[in-house]
Amino acid sequence: LRSKPVLSAKVRVNKPGRHIVRLSYLAMGFDWSANYVARINPDGRSLDLTGWVTLANKQDTSFVNAPVQVIAGNIERDESTTAVAAQPEYLTSSCWPIGQWNSPALPNDFTTKVDAAMVGALPSMTRLKGMSLSRAAELEEVVMVKQRDLGDYKLYELPFKSDLPSRQIKQVMMTHSQRVSFKKIYTFTADRYSVNDALETSITPAKILLRMQNKEVRGLGRALPAGSVVVMETDSKQSLIAGINKIKDSPVGLPVDIEVGSASDVIVTPKALRIYTVNQAKLRYEQIDMEVTLVNGLVDAVDFEYRQDTQQGDLSIVRESSKHVMHKGLPTWKVTIPARSQRVIKYTLRRSG
Repeated sequence: LRSKPVLSAKVRVNKPGRHIVRLSYLAMGFDWSANYVARINPDGRSLDLTGWVTLANKQDTSFVNAPVQVIAGNIERDESTTAVAAQPEYLTSSCWPIGQWNSPALPNDFTTKVDAAMVGALPSMTRLKGMSLSRAAELEEVVMVKQRDLGDYKLYELPFKSDLPSRQIKQVMMTHSQRVSFKKIYTFTADRYSVNDALETSITPAKILLRMQNKEVRGLGRALPAGSVVVMETDSKQSLIAGINKIKDSPVGLPVDIEVGSASDVIVTPKALRIYTVNQAKLRYEQIDMEVTLVNGLVDAVDFEYRQDTQQGDLSIVRESSKHVMHKGLPTWKVTIPARSQRVIKYTLRRSG
């Protein structure tokens, strides 16, 4: 018996002597994610975007001076390619009956506690993400990863060999773009629940969306892997968190949307005026006359995008007061609402019966 796990292998050599054997194996328990900080500048029209590669070693083995590469994309993996999970065994005592002199047996959650201990390092990571570039430059690990194409994927490589200690997290800067122009858009998507609230009025705050163009002339021009993003509002004195959300994989040339939160002064009031049945060509349809009121209580005009989800409930638009466009597969009305004003959109939905 040995106190530590030992790997034994039989090898065949052509001649006796000293030989160098290289062992390659698939190490599990690693993960990485992309994290971003979008800091809105005081002008309200541009932001600074900093991206980080967050590396996590969830296993008990530490790797010293290891080359590190990460791949962005959904890579197909076999279901059997999973890490071997340790099965903890708990000592039990039969000296006294359970519930009389000793406490009940511990639940089998050792693995969860270990993972939680690893995630406990995240508060320091959060402080790191909130630093300015000049402040972050004082840290030893702040270097930029190198990006290149790997077939249809994006590969990010650390420019140096790094230590990946057991149960620890570290970050390396992936991108830093300054003065990225963006457009603030207020949005609302009506789903089948909104439609089913017939003859009832619901007042809903609009969602705030920051839309950037992933182009070099707009300050970006770099593929952005999917990840979480923290949006910071800044003024002359301090920076505060305005929202936390996620962004999807964003290739160069396409828009990048960041949802920040809700606007209390820009509200939406969708209302189903009438629900009735229509018989046409021996077919029976249910139709809904919708009236949507968009209210802007701000002192400046706003750009609004109202969407109707027609994919759920087999819906189609048969009449409308103004022409819609298709955006991300949904009918969308794009409206500019002046300050302290409102706009009304009317349309009729048809539901197959």
